[in-house]
Parts: sequence; C-alpha cells; structure tokens
Amino acid sequence: MKKIRILANFFLFLSLYVSACRNRVPLPYEQISGKAIGTGLHITYQPSSWMVEKSIDKNQVWETINREISALNGIFSTYSPDSTISRFNQSSSLEFQEIPPILYARIENAFKIHIFSDGLYDITINPLYRAWNFYHKDNIQGIPQKDYIMSILKYTGCGHLQLKNGKIRKTHPRTELDLSSIAKGFYVDYIAAIFTQKYRIRNFLIEIGGEIIVRGKSPSGKPWRIALEKPLEDRSVPFRIIHSSAIAVATSGNYRNFYIYKGKKYSHIINPKTGYPVETKNMAVTVLHRSCEMADGYATALYAMDINRGLEKANREKIAVHYVTVHKDRISEYSSQEMKKYLH
Repeated sequence: MKKIRILANFFLFLSLYVSACRNRVPLPYEQISGKAIGTGLHITYQPSSWMVEKSIDKNQVWETINREISALNGIFSTYSPDSTISRFNQSSSLEFQEIPPILYARIENAFKIHIFSDGLYDITINPLYRAWNFYHKDNIQGIPQKDYIMSILKYTGCGHLQLKNGKIRKTHPRTELDLSSIAKGFYVDYIAAIFTQKYRIRNFLIEIGGEIIVRGKSPSGKPWRIALEKPLEDRSVPFRIIHSSAIAVATSGNYRNFYIYKGKKYSHIINPKTGYPVETKNMAVTVLHRSCEMADGYATALYAMDINRGLEKANREKIAVHYVTVHKDRISEYSSQEMKKYLH
C-alpha cells in the first residue's frame, strides 16, 4: 500500500506540474529604442526562459547590440574614415586587398542583385550621389553639369570591382564602394541572429530605418502585423497589412527622399548607367524576403526597374514584390505572384 501511495502522490505532483506549465503566464514583451547607422532602431521582443534563468535584462541586451553595431560600423561605415570600406575608398591601389569575410559576403550578395537588376543596382555610385548633393539636399543651389556626370561614370560601375578568394580590388584608383543600400537590412539580420543564437529569443520584431524582420508571435499571441505605408510625403498612413511569423520587409521609394529644383522632382535613387536620378512612375516598392539584407537590396533594384520588367524578374525568381504608383492622385498597385500570398 505504501508503494501505491507514493506512486499516486508522484502522479498527482506530475499532473499539477504539467497543469501549471500549461497555465504559466507568458513573459511580458520588452521594447528597446536607439540609433543605428544614423537612423532609428526599434525592437520588441519576448525574453526567453533561458534569459530569465541567467538574469539577463534588456539593458544587457542593448549593450550587446550597441557593441556589435559599433563593430559593424568599423567595417561598413562610409562616415568613419577608419572603417574598412573608407580605407578601401581612400586607397588608390589596384592590387587585391584582403577584407573581412562578413564584408566579402555582402559584396557577393550585392553582385547578385546587380545582375538581377540588369545593372540598375550598383554599389559604386556614391560619387554620383555626392554630385547630386543628396547629402545636402536641403541646400540645393543647382544640378551637376552633364560633363561632370560623364567624368564620374568613367570610374563608377560594378565592373570596376573584382572579388577573388576573400580579397577585392578596384580597376580604377577612384572607384568607391558603398553598401548603404543593403546595410540597414544586414544590420537587422545580424541583430536577429544574436537574438536567436545568443539569447534564444523566439518572438521578436526588429526595425532599423523602416527595414523590418519578424519572428514568432506578437504580444497579442498572433502573427505580427506589418503595415505598408501609403506613399505620402507628409504623413504615415497604413495602406496594406502583412501578417507573418517569419518574414523580412523592406521598402524603397521617392515619396520622402527627394528634392525639388526649379519645379522638377529628383529621386535619391540614381541610374548607374546614365548618372541621373531614376525617372519612374514608381512611388514605392516593397519586398518580402527571408533575409532583410536581400529585401533591402531587391527593393532598391526593383524600384529602379520598369514595372513589367521588375515583375517578370520577380516572378521568375519567386520574389514577393509590391509596386505602388501614383498618377494624378490615383494609386495603382501591382504585385508578383509570391506577394499575393501575403496580401488579403
């Protein structure tokens, strides 16, 4: 009888333990806000049980993120004169130079997008961006002369960069490298990897400058809801809602980042073949992808492309893309087949 009583007590304890686990109050979500690569960073996440056991709070999480962002800036920043990219840009050497694997992989991805876009996406056009004064667009005194643009085109273009065995070289001493078109997306992916691998976090949203990645569930216990904005210059208005538990979202457009000179609107996205800002009916292009880095780059590339060509390419590669155009206050939408899975 004693053995039976012990077994009965054990199973009662086990039943109560399982019931308690089922009814355990979920850990509350935390929020972090800060700066990264010159823009806003916003994170919402649910701490993992492992973090609770290790007494890791959000201040420690932010310290880790801040430290890792500083390390990435030491490689990717075009503002820091001592970064890997800045040193490469300042060098006139035509010899192969060894670079960190993390940078080499980003350039390889940029080359893939360059080919995908028929050359309309290019990571060497920073001199053109400067020529068009987009770093000082609030003080525009004029637009560059055609001869000046043509002189810059002599040393811009991905054809002036060569990769080999972890090394890179330029074929013209004035060629520059700028990965800002995928940097925000890559930083988002990098932080997401820290969350999943270091902190074992399953449910989170990470956003840097409008580039977003989500995993798991939102605080409501449901998939995350991501609002696509209407392409309006003066305010943010939700336009379409994406529901997902595992997706990255990036949008490119000219409805905020542009300037007007003598009544003409100039987009910040430059055609690397002509050296002039892209002239297009596209107002906004949103891309969904498993990688925020690739969503970021594809959004820029597809914005520069004609809608028909962009959709043809996106459908072939099974990329989720959503185009928005505006003509006389009339908004039109065009989606790839992959994107239609997310729009309801």
